[in-house]
Amino acid sequence: MMTDVLRAVLIGAFGGTGAVSRYMLDRFVQTRTSSYFPFGTLTVNLIGAAALGAVDALGSISELSKLIASVLGVGFLGGFTTFSTLIYESFAMLTQRGTRLSGFANLAGSIALGLTAYLAVFELVRRA
Repeated sequence: MMTDVLRAVLIGAFGGTGAVSRYMLDRFVQTRTSSYFPFGTLTVNLIGAAALGAVDALGSISELSKLIASVLGVGFLGGFTTFSTLIYESFAMLTQRGTRLSGFANLAGSIALGLTAYLAVFELVRRA
């Protein structure tokens, strides 16, 4: 049985790895678009939502799976996805003249697409 301290250390280590991965993927995507729209953040959050759907579905299989799910879900994916950046970038667009519609689209689209990605992958994995 894993101690809470060891679980916390693993979650922290995986969280740091997730944060670095988020930064690298966000920059990779954003530098390849010539748009002010935050496609990097959107990409990261949609991948994270879909991955969390898979992790949650797998987590229901066994105790070991629950441990792995907590380390990956809370740790890696918690560090990988970024609600605060979504809000920051959306607020920036909402307060700039000419980009308000994009700000609302970013918020609504991220939430709707993220939930759809989570549910779709959760159901796919659960039924596999």
